[in-house]
Amino acid sequence: MKTFPGAAGIFHQAAIPSVPRSVKDPLASNEANVTGMPIAAKGCGVPAVVAASSSVWRHPRRRDHPPHSTLIV
Repeated sequence: MKTFPGAAGIFHQAAIPSVPRSVKDPLASNEANVTGMPIAAKGCGVPAVVAASSSVWRHPRRRDHPPHSTLIV
């Protein structure tokens, strides 16, 4: 596995960007999009991972409806 020696963190913005593909192969999608990066970071001793996405699934039901978000610390 390639790594950056001394890296303080990783900004994870890669994914399998296709809902139909993720439905067809949910395990591969989960590994690429969710579990793979933290496992790799831990294995390399990187202490922090920041995940970001340019995709949003579904729209708010009302204009004042807050978006669902989860903070994982």
